[in-house]
Amino acid sequence: MLLPIFCFSQQTIYSNVNHNGISRDYILYVPQSYDSNVKIPLVFSLHGKSLTNVINMNITNFNDIADTANFIVVYPQGELDVSLTTGWNVGWSFSSGADDIGFIDDLIEWSSDNYNVNTNRVYSTGMSNGGFMSYHLACNLGSKIAAIASVMYASRSLIPEVVVIVPRSVVPPTAVAAKAVASFVSLTKEATRAFW
Repeated sequence: MLLPIFCFSQQTIYSNVNHNGISRDYILYVPQSYDSNVKIPLVFSLHGKSLTNVINMNITNFNDIADTANFIVVYPQGELDVSLTTGWNVGWSFSSGADDIGFIDDLIEWSSDNYNVNTNRVYSTGMSNGGFMSYHLACNLGSKIAAIASVMYASRSLIPEVVVIVPRSVVPPTAVAAKAVASFVSLTKEATRAFW
């Protein structure tokens, strides 16, 4: 169950979803230019290990970019792992065990039900552990994720799997990745294979 708390003056929603019995927090930013008659992209910005969604929102500057490029941005909050550090469950033995794929899927559904989201233009980007989670989303939720960009995380072993499973795009993990997601530029499967 999603319980939004609206802050209309800043178009920022601080809310949570009860997923698998766990209350999961997220921040959703709706651009000033949002028009409910026009389908717009949805971008997930995933924080790195030991960070929070609030810190991620403040350091990525995606709200300002969303205002100029006209997309909704979601900042989900990762759960505490066994070392009591926030992060994403990407299958590591020390991960939280939380169903982060299901959590993101719930957020896609809720956003699509409540806003005019172009479901063919749902993207994920992340820093470090959030970048790895973007790869994890591409592999496990590929029918809903159009493209990903990882910042400060690379996985040559995952790229071929993502490319085979997801007939979409992966932006290589470079300093350009964040800008590429903002402008929705990506590589084809063939260019991704050639790059790696």
